[in-house]
Amino acid sequence: MTLRDVIVKPTKLFVPAIFLLVLGLGNIGVGSLKKQQYQQVLSELTLRSPELPLINASPLRRIQLNRHSEDRNLDRLKQAQTRIDLYHLVILGGAAMVSLGSVLLLLSACVNFKYAGSKDK
Repeated sequence: MTLRDVIVKPTKLFVPAIFLLVLGLGNIGVGSLKKQQYQQVLSELTLRSPELPLINASPLRRIQLNRHSEDRNLDRLKQAQTRIDLYHLVILGGAAMVSLGSVLLLLSACVNFKYAGSKDK
């Protein structure tokens, strides 16, 4: 069994490498942008004061309005934090794709060098 039997054409490694690099860079870019947006939303929600109850409302209604407002704000905080975690995962996935694409690109260059060297002989 020779080296030519084992090694495939260099383009079979080059195309997936470029695909992974482009896809990974896209994931990193979009994930970073969206993560930053949701971090701004999270900071706005933490600074937001609860809505003031109506002056003419009864004490029971004021308690209900206040509880409803806090629950809604807490739900929005949880959703924003969940989205931040999701986009952090998207960024990590993009970094993994870029790493794998870089390794494939390097391997493709090595195979291309060996393939060109074995053609000359």
